[in-house]
Amino acid sequence: MEQSICHILVAEDSSALRLVLQRTLRTAGFSVTTAVDGADAWQLCMQHDFDLIVTDEEMPGLTGSELCQRLRKTVRFAKTPILMVTGKAYELDQALLRTALGISAVFVKPFSPKNVLRTAQQELAASSASATSPK
Repeated sequence: MEQSICHILVAEDSSALRLVLQRTLRTAGFSVTTAVDGADAWQLCMQHDFDLIVTDEEMPGLTGSELCQRLRKTVRFAKTPILMVTGKAYELDQALLRTALGISAVFVKPFSPKNVLRTAQQELAASSASATSPK
């Protein structure tokens, strides 16, 4: 049985970090679309389906939190795993982000791209398992 390729959106305004995340995820076999800011990410989400989203918190257009709020109000993205990266660890209530916005994990810059990849793989596996399990 052939396994389908998971589609991931990376929303990050830093071109260097966006490229690192894109390469890390693509090397692992994922299809990756990138957005340069929160508004671009929102537009891409309205046009495409994604299996997982990685978003920066502090971006122009829409912050990561604002993007997540919008996504959680849409049926298509209500349960999509979201990972957040941020340089504002001490200014954010990570527990609130996880509970209020359903963010699976928060990575504080600088972070290991391998840790993001590992968490993405775990979230996608869990998401796939729950989608295929009998109700």
